[in-house]
Amino acid sequence: MALKLSKSKAELTGEVVVDDAEALYQWLAANPKGTVSLGKLTHMHTAVVQALAAAPRPITAMPADPFLAECLRQLTAQQQDN
Repeated sequence: MALKLSKSKAELTGEVVVDDAEALYQWLAANPKGTVSLGKLTHMHTAVVQALAAAPRPITAMPADPFLAECLRQLTAQQQDN
């Protein structure tokens, strides 16, 4: 499974597909103090990016892919500016 959800952390691993976006968003909405770990992420559907943008949480680990990590850093920085 690409999503591992606990009470305090969402860990996204491997390829996170569009079908995972709804579950992630529901978890984000239900766990306002939770964190997100993307360290083992290799690919994510844009619906997952939208879920992260709609309900921002601290990201504890960025993906190894430099392009994906930079995109997520910019998204995180924009959220902190608002």
